Amino acid sequence: MTRISEEAINSLAMGGGGDAVVGELRAVQWSKHRLLVLAVVREAARVGHPHAEMAERAFAALSQPGYTAPNLT
Repeated sequence: MTRISEEAINSLAMGGGGDAVVGELRAVQWSKHRLLVLAVVREAARVGHPHAEMAERAFAALSQPGYTAPNLT
């Protein structure tokens, strides 16, 4: 899981930020969302959901090296 650096937290606490800190926050959010999706994928497999395999393939695609979160701004 990606974590936000102490420097970024300190910068935010002092009213700063900037592109680097926003980038860290974005990476942390993306990591958190991937973990949540993984939990859903594992639960679907555990209960034998009919779309569990499709969910596993989708998660595998999201997990490919070089895949980045879409920029929604």
